[in-house]
Formats: sequence, structure tokens, C-alpha cells
Amino acid sequence: MYRDMKIFKLLSNNYFLLALILILSFCLRWPILGQPYWGDEILSLQIARHFQDNISGLFQYLQAVEVHPPLYYLLLVAWTKLFGFSEVAVRSLSLIFGLATVALAYFLGKQMWQSTRAALFASFLAAILPMSIIFSVEARPYIIFSFFGLLCLYQLNAYLAKPHWHRLVYFSIFALIGVYLHYSFFLILLPLSVWWLFKMIVDRRRQDFIRFLAVITFIFLGFYWWLPAMLYKISLGTYELMNLPRTLFPNRAVYFLESSLNQMIWTVKNRQIAPLEILAMALAKIALAVSLFLLFRKKNKEYLLVFLELSFLIVISLLIFMFSPASENYVSIFEKHIFWLTILLAVIIAGVLANLKIKAAFAVISILTASLITFDARILLAKNSFDADRAQKVIAEQINAGFLPGDIVIDNFSYDRSNLNYYLHPDISAEGFYPPQLLDWRSDAYASRATIGFLENEAQSRIWPVSPEALDLKMNYIIKQSQPQRIWLAYADYENYGLKEWLEANGWRHAIFSINRFSPLDLYVKR
Repeated sequence: MYRDMKIFKLLSNNYFLLALILILSFCLRWPILGQPYWGDEILSLQIARHFQDNISGLFQYLQAVEVHPPLYYLLLVAWTKLFGFSEVAVRSLSLIFGLATVALAYFLGKQMWQSTRAALFASFLAAILPMSIIFSVEARPYIIFSFFGLLCLYQLNAYLAKPHWHRLVYFSIFALIGVYLHYSFFLILLPLSVWWLFKMIVDRRRQDFIRFLAVITFIFLGFYWWLPAMLYKISLGTYELMNLPRTLFPNRAVYFLESSLNQMIWTVKNRQIAPLEILAMALAKIALAVSLFLLFRKKNKEYLLVFLELSFLIVISLLIFMFSPASENYVSIFEKHIFWLTILLAVIIAGVLANLKIKAAFAVISILTASLITFDARILLAKNSFDADRAQKVIAEQINAGFLPGDIVIDNFSYDRSNLNYYLHPDISAEGFYPPQLLDWRSDAYASRATIGFLENEAQSRIWPVSPEALDLKMNYIIKQSQPQRIWLAYADYENYGLKEWLEANGWRHAIFSINRFSPLDLYVKR
């Protein structure tokens, strides 16, 4: 009897339950820590490794070439000096912030809904949502700057409830950290600022106006020394480089908003999913809609205000995102820039569930959890399945195993050259093809075997068709310089620039054939 009482008491302890949720979070993330890096992760690591003992050079490179602020790279330099460059070691940095985000979801849920049950539901959802799992183990700053954005939200809510100025000090510091981690932090900072202004007007908080200006001024002055670098990157878009203008795609899909919200909860890389999965999503949405209706029936003013705030932040952030270049469909999950909305949705759902009767709440969360099973399973099995975005390691291992003296490697994309080099043997160095106007990557400012150059980097946003004359000039230059006996050709099926046709028309024979995205590597030998 005494033991049963102790167990019951333990299970009724909210922090014990939070600890169990954090253990669950760790178990869902650990299996994929060791999966191969993908391109953007490698880009970050190559820069951190190349400038590990040259911090002034790192700042110079970031200001001239990279398109991101410096704080994440400084974190990577420090972290990798301590723990090395293995996949598990590097991703552990993001994992720490991923687990911290799950814990923070608990405190946000408790703060906003004034309910420990809502807090536990929020942290549980943050633990199991696919978007949260994916970016808790990616060696990029999305989970980290989102964590600081959520901290800003927590501090702002605390200030609006009790206007102690030290809350704004914390808000300002966390915001400054966020903008130095990634420019997409503005997709968090702007909605929070608009919400604060809205509260000032509605609640007639005149005393807040000076404090609001002080906070914005602090953030501006703190970021001012890096502002020219950001504006310089933006202004580059108005110039043609290598006779190429920037390629902009201002239009968005008609289902953009709906798709983005779906991605926040049911995250996929391939937007084509099984009918049963669509049905499971629909059932979960119906269950949540009924739960929300029951919440509104209570006509509890406090609940409605919390729902209004979270909905306001989600809508404003989504709208700003929709008009930003980051919302172009340039990667499989481009919604990572607004990852923080996943946690806001978790907090909304948690509050709705917490206001149901306990059996009804567990029924709804069971339906939602069941709808996530196949999505989470794809993530957990990713390490053992082929992922075209992480093909650099597979391709490099094939080249390393078959490379002979006199071989060369040509990467279809010049800006992916350094990524492929990460997994190639140190004495093998890939040549970049696109853009063909860049004949020799070694002459590109800041380019090395490990880091992409200024023009290579700009080529990512300047994708245009390659003329036969440019193709002929580039390939003749590479072959004349290298005098190869065999050519390994990587990613030639991704964009059909005519590389294969040119080789076959100029005395080269196909020896190893790629299988589209599943094995994007060809080998050509002289006839």
C-alpha cells in the first residue's frame, strides 16, 4: 500500500512527468543523430573547420561570402573544438536545444493557459511532432534561434502580465542573440513586436511606448555593426554577376498557407502521401475542431485571449514568411524558417485539450498521436533509407573506392563542390561545373577545397540555362587543365545542362550509369 502511494505520488508530480517526456524526446531523436550530413549542414561545418583557428578570417568570409550572421558559426567552432566533427558530436548541440525547447513548451503552456495539464500536453506534443524531431538533430541554427524566440515570447508575456522592466532586458538580450543566429529570427521578432503594439493600443498601456522604443533601439544598436553585411547581401541581388541576374520566384502555391500549417504538425519531405495518412490527418483535424468548439462554448474570456494571442502570432508570422524569399520552395522543408510555429500550435492544442474532460482529452490526443505515427516512423527510419539530399556521403564513398590516378571529379553544381569534398579523401578534389562562366574555382575569391567562393555562392540564386557555347568552353577548360583518363560526374541528372551529351559527343564512353536521384553518379572513360 505504501509503495502504491509513493508511485501514485510520483506519477502525479508534474516535473517527474516532464522528465519522462524529455526521455521520450531523447529516444525519438537519438536514432537519427548519426545519419549523414546534407548539403547545408556540410557548408556550415566546412566553414567552421576551415576557420577554426582564424576567427578574424571567419568574420571576413561571412561578411563577404556567406548569407548568414556569425553566431551559429562561432558556436560550431567552439563546439567542434571540444567534441570533434562526427555526426553525433556536432548534432548534439542542436539536440540540447531541441530538448530545451520541449521543456520550454511546458513552461509556455503553463504560463499561457494557467494549467499544468496544458503544460504537459504542450511538452508532449513538442516531443513527438515530426518538425520538432527533425530540426532537433540538424546541424543548422533553426532549433536554436527558435528556442530564443520562444524565450522572447515567454518574457514578453510575463512583462505584459506584470510590467517589471527586467523582463524586457531578458527579451532584448534573447532577441539580439536570435538575430545573430539567423536572419529568419525576424519572422519571430516582428510578430512579437506587432503583438506588443496591439496590446499597447487595446489596453492603453501608454507607459510601454518608451520601453518599446528602448527595446527596439537596443536591438538595432546591438545589430548595427552587422547590418551593413546583411544589406550588402540584399543589394547584390540588383547586380548581374557572371552575366546572371538573381532568379526570383515571387509566386506561391494556391494552398501555401494550408500546406505550411500542415507541415508544422505532419511534416513530410515528399508532399505525396498515402490516402490513409490523409484520412488520419482529417480525423485529427475534426477532433481538434470539435475540441476548439467546446472551448469557445465556455465563453471564458481568459481562454479566448490566449487563443487570440497565439493565433495572432501564427497568422502574422505566416504572412510575413509568405512574402519573404525564404518561402520559396528551394528545399524539401522550407517551413523550417518558421519552426517556432510548431511549438505555438502545440501550445494551442494543449490548451484546448486541457479544457476537455480527462477522458475526452486523452481520446483526442490519442487520435492526433496516431496520425503522427507514420510521419515519425519515416524520420526514425531515415538513417537506414536513401535520402537524395544526403547523397554526398554515398557518392563520395563510391568515388573513394574506385578512384584511380588520372581521374577527376566534376560536380554538376559548383556551390556543392565543397560539400562533396567533405566526404572525399583529402587528396581528391572535385571540380565545379555551374556556373560555366566560372572556369576555375581556385580563382574565385575566398574559395578553397573546403569553402565555396564568392561567385560559387552567388550562383545558388542565379540558376539559368547553360548555352552550348558556355558548356563547350567550361568542359574544354577542365579537360585541358587536368588531362583526365576517367571522369566521375556527380549530380548530372539534377539539372540537365547537357554534360553527358557533351562527353559522349567528344570521345568519352559511359562506364557507370547513374540511377537518377537514387545514385546520382556517372563514370566516363576515354574511348
